[in-house]
Amino acid sequence: METGVPLRLTNVSGSLSYSLSGKGTVKGNDGSKSGGGDSGNAADYYRRIYYHPITGEYIPGGWLYYTNPNVPWSVNFNYNFSMNRTYEFINDQLRKKDNYTQTLGVQGNIQLTPKMSVQAQSGWDFTAMKMTTTQFSFRYDLHCFNISVSWVPSGMYQSYSFLISANAAALADLLRFKKSTSYWDK
Repeated sequence: METGVPLRLTNVSGSLSYSLSGKGTVKGNDGSKSGGGDSGNAADYYRRIYYHPITGEYIPGGWLYYTNPNVPWSVNFNYNFSMNRTYEFINDQLRKKDNYTQTLGVQGNIQLTPKMSVQAQSGWDFTAMKMTTTQFSFRYDLHCFNISVSWVPSGMYQSYSFLISANAAALADLLRFKKSTSYWDK
């Protein structure tokens, strides 16, 4: 056994994250003014494209893209790194083994209306060279009730969940409908 070594490195980890978000405005239009067009109606938010985005060719009359400039959104990126060092005796010699883990994750959220949102998350595991668990979620607040849908399309945790619940505390336990399936239900 070695002597004279007061400390041994066993774990190192670190993470980086970066977020992007926006209010969804189009050229400064926050939804209080008309986005263009002939109608002048504040609900008609659109942008006309006269040049093809890839070829640059002119398009007579243009393409019409409808947008809602009040749609908040966010995208979050995170990178995680960890190193775990283990020590073991083999044939009276101390050997060390380093295990590395690196993952990159992406989460996105779009709030379609003030009471409706869609989320998605996924990632990549660089050590295993495969995708991490991917999940899609949808939530809708109907004032008195909430509807939530969650879906994991593939992998070990493949599942779906559908939930309708009451917002009022007195009715929350009485009016709850949940339908789901997962790996553990099989």
